[in-house]
Amino acid sequence: HARDQLKKELCEENWIALRYVWYYEDPYVIIPKHLRELGLIE
Repeated sequence: HARDQLKKELCEENWIALRYVWYYEDPYVIIPKHLRELGLIE
């Protein structure tokens, strides 16, 4: 069970890291979309 938990945590950390990479890969698409979702821009 401990190994499964560790694998789950590593997977989540990798997903977070991938998300950051993805954010910076294409910021001109992602950031305006994010701001629009927050209601900061039309």
